[in-house]
Amino acid sequence: LFRALDGGAFAQYKPRIMSRPPEPWVVVFDSFISEEDADRIVELANLQNGSKFTPSQGTSGLDAQGQLIPSISDYRTSSTRWCEADCLNESSVVHLRERVV
Repeated sequence: LFRALDGGAFAQYKPRIMSRPPEPWVVVFDSFISEEDADRIVELANLQNGSKFTPSQGTSGLDAQGQLIPSISDYRTSSTRWCEADCLNESSVVHLRERVV
């Protein structure tokens, strides 16, 4: 995938290779999402005054069935907002998902 960038793959997204092996590959896609779509996705995420954001979870081990035990920690400070139901049908979300999938 990364080596294809040298051959012009994904040119429509204006990739800029920031580093390559022996360093980790780091690529910035300057046109991956339009400004309008990005603004709309942020707007969707902040509906209901951002009350749907929840603290991101880590894990604290495995339970008796071998399932991860979710936990909220002091060292993990991010939050998550899931796009569900009607959000998935928003044109800006559809455009983004078409690029990712």
